[in-house]
Amino acid sequence: MDPAEAKNIIITNIKAIPTLPDRMHQVLTLLKDDNTSVKELAHFISSDQAMASRLLQAANSIRFGFSRKIATVDRATVILGVKAVTSLVLGISVFDNFRLTKNEITIDLDELWKHSMGCAIAAQIISDKLGGVDRKTVLTAAILHDIGKVIIDLFFSREYAKTLKTLRNNGLSMAKAEENVMGFNHADAGGWFCDELAFPSVLVSPISFHHNVDGVDKEHELITSIVHIADNLCKRAQIGDGGDDNKNHAINLHAQRLLNLNKDDLEKITGELKKEENVN
Repeated sequence: MDPAEAKNIIITNIKAIPTLPDRMHQVLTLLKDDNTSVKELAHFISSDQAMASRLLQAANSIRFGFSRKIATVDRATVILGVKAVTSLVLGISVFDNFRLTKNEITIDLDELWKHSMGCAIAAQIISDKLGGVDRKTVLTAAILHDIGKVIIDLFFSREYAKTLKTLRNNGLSMAKAEENVMGFNHADAGGWFCDELAFPSVLVSPISFHHNVDGVDKEHELITSIVHIADNLCKRAQIGDGGDDNKNHAINLHAQRLLNLNKDDLEKITGELKKEENVN
């Protein structure tokens, strides 16, 4: 399939989903506004009981350094921060909207969400090691990095089923199998989706290039490298399932050098991820 044709199909179909764009824009507005308050965010989340429940489940997965369970939306916002909570809400909104949109889903959305949360945890560990990184942006990009898999499954389900079969039979990476079957991959689809909904470029770039760090612009190279390595380490730790069971993906050496991570660092982060028993 011609990638330009696929992009047009995705954009056209996104506009046909009644509630998705409005909800996404609401959450993005909160994410971009540095003046968003705990009260304002808590009110927005609490208006949707299912959303509040999912948020607390996710918040208890990434609460490094806190031994007590986070029981309320207000508490989650205080502990994790407004921007981190808004990032989680954005990811949950995307996954849950698509969960309700399609009756038959090829990929396991629950396992993909676990993988995304694992990637977010790994990205936070890397960001903390580096210092000077906008953690809310890294968290959001990590949570949404594989959203293109949901997009493809939603709008190209027959082709995607063939992709998964090709992957299993030939041992290819997910991205390579997608390219062989469809002419584009989930990173492309995720980038098109986020760009259409006017996500900031600092999010679109790592989503679009997390499998092709060498192709991203210099401005977004650091965050893309973090998401790329976090994604790979999450697969090594076998947290969730992104649909790709190849645990030995090669890490881009330029990205590794850029983040100043050696082999021991990578193994240590993977070990920390494996200790996480409550990734949801």
